[in-house]
Amino acid sequence: PVFAPLESSEMRDSVEKLEKARVEILENMRNNGGRVSQVQWILSFRDSDDSMEEHEAFLAMWLSHFVFPQKSRRSISKIVLPIAVR
Repeated sequence: PVFAPLESSEMRDSVEKLEKARVEILENMRNNGGRVSQVQWILSFRDSDDSMEEHEAFLAMWLSHFVFPQKSRRSISKIVLPIAVR
């Protein structure tokens, strides 16, 4: 199941890394209406040394924009991070 707890500590660590990046973007872009834009998200992972992290970040963006979009704002959603890591 998609919303089942993450099995491994490696998966939980990956979600934590994505959430940390999301929070850092929010803190740096306080005047952006409390959202993480697609451009900001891409820039934060573009030159990553970890290809799996880059892939998970792409999936989080894709899920946020096309599978679970929020009507009021286009942002990277926290709820999709565990799904992207799976």
